[in-house]
Amino acid sequence: MLQQKELLENQSKRLQYWHWCLKWYYRKDPRSTLKKKSSLQRNWEARNNEMDEKSFLEKTSVMLKNIDEFFLGGTFGFNYVKHRLLQEDNWRKKNVTGEIVLITGAGSGIGRLMALKFARLGAVLVLWDVNQEGNKETGRLAKEVGAVKVHTYTCDCSKRQEVYKVADQVKKEVGDVSILINNAGIVTGNKFLDCPDSLVEKTMEVNAMAQFWTYKAFLPAMIASNHGHLVSIASSAGLHGASGLADYSASKFAAVGFAESIAIEMRGLKKTGIKTTIVCPYFINTGMFDGVKTKSPRILPILDPECTAETIVKAILQEQLHLVIPRSLYVITTLKNILPMKIGSLFEDYFGACQSMDYFQGRLKKD
Repeated sequence: MLQQKELLENQSKRLQYWHWCLKWYYRKDPRSTLKKKSSLQRNWEARNNEMDEKSFLEKTSVMLKNIDEFFLGGTFGFNYVKHRLLQEDNWRKKNVTGEIVLITGAGSGIGRLMALKFARLGAVLVLWDVNQEGNKETGRLAKEVGAVKVHTYTCDCSKRQEVYKVADQVKKEVGDVSILINNAGIVTGNKFLDCPDSLVEKTMEVNAMAQFWTYKAFLPAMIASNHGHLVSIASSAGLHGASGLADYSASKFAAVGFAESIAIEMRGLKKTGIKTTIVCPYFINTGMFDGVKTKSPRILPILDPECTAETIVKAILQEQLHLVIPRSLYVITTLKNILPMKIGSLFEDYFGACQSMDYFQGRLKKD
């Protein structure tokens, strides 16, 4: 009973954001909305005076439930359009048999899972990771599930000259890469002022700058043949900032902006055979974000690695331009972009942008 009361009290605090939002709206133009503002305040005060604590908490709970249902309903509608009206499952999927697929950060997590799925599709795998043992294990697993050819290379993607050196080695030993998946990433999880300068630099180098070097190494051959696919595994943190992720979010915003710009350049060059896919998932349960909490698990759940990898590979095969996981983020991102910034901040607070990293326990590693 006590736990339920604490939950309702917590929900009532969240309702204060929406009350403040309404007050802010009616204060935008005092000359034309003064009466509305006064009426709103009078009604609110009268309502609070009439209801006791129990009824207030109950009504608060109902209102918050309605807000949750709004986002769930929007997500359901999006799914309906894609699956029913557009018949998403029947979209053409390209054949990647014999295609040379390079995956950075293949030694664990999503990188390993994607490698196994491409192995089953008959692709030639080129696996990069700074963790030599983990990368070799991925190669072994890929062969077990039927990989035609697997090539593993130890590479620190944060070092430009090392990327170019290993890339030249790949071209000589395997051939020109036709599907490049930039997946390598690290996270510190520290508040900005608590994060050492060296880790800030490392985060930017691995999550953002590494993509510059891999694109420079493999994109010229794609342009020459007008054939290829560039995939950037970014993050929802590249669409929305979050407390405790200042360096990580900045690097992912950079990765998204870079990938979008390259896509536009390819269109401008009339290289229609070069496809691009930008992936922005929420927190994935791979160990990289151990301890992270979600404030609204129904709307923004911690993602299952296997399902996420399957969704990403499917998007690549269908040559999808942007992929955001879960789909509720499409609704949240759209509202953030069209609503006033102050209201957008309320949504961020409602979904826990300030608290999600409070219990972070992840380690600095490639994923």
